[in-house]
Amino acid sequence: MSIEAAKELNNDCHSAIVNRGALERTLHEQGEVWHQRVNERCPHLFAAVPLFISSGEMEQMHAVIEAVQQVVALSAWRDAVLQHAPPVAQYAPRAKGVFFGYDFHLNAEGAHLIEINTNAGGALFNALQLNSQRDVVAPGKPAAVDDLEQVFLDMFRNEWHLERGDAPLQTIAIVDEQPREQYFYPEFVLMQQLFERAGIVAFIADPAELEARTDGLYLHERNVDLIYNRLTDFPCNNIEP
Repeated sequence: MSIEAAKELNNDCHSAIVNRGALERTLHEQGEVWHQRVNERCPHLFAAVPLFISSGEMEQMHAVIEAVQQVVALSAWRDAVLQHAPPVAQYAPRAKGVFFGYDFHLNAEGAHLIEINTNAGGALFNALQLNSQRDVVAPGKPAAVDDLEQVFLDMFRNEWHLERGDAPLQTIAIVDEQPREQYFYPEFVLMQQLFERAGIVAFIADPAELEARTDGLYLHERNVDLIYNRLTDFPCNNIEP
């Protein structure tokens, strides 16, 4: 899709509309109570129309990402950055970080990198919306791959493998302060269900419930293999095997 075509579609609110009925049915399939919680706490979570991105803007974003990755791989860059970083930054984990992402804003001049983070807030919501719109006829094609849930699950398993090799991943704790009060708590529940369908025991917990012992980290007498950390100053997360 050309830049001109994408702009024209974005300027026309009738060019494509999210099928809200299909979306609501998909959300309801996750559980009636869960669906009600989403509608009550997150009524404006989903946009009414899609955003169209041109192939040129996608290429621009990929080029920026590639350039950043080349720079941060340079030893000179790392040495310069670490001179101004606290001692803890000297630790180099094997894991890369789940949902490691590049945030771009689009305007008339193209795509602009805003920040690099591990912000995954809404990942499973996006997956649900994408799946609900599979039969909707619209210009272009989805930017995301099919079966995002499996992609996300494989990502967690890969992070675990990088740190722990062939050791079994049995227990994950999804952690945030007062998790039930968080805006994205419904997504914590989705992540818990995703892990449990894969045979991984998952808990949603406050960090105060965790206890560090000599033989590992525990949550109410249950050894925790991996923390999925959603504890930040805004809806963002990272991972710590």
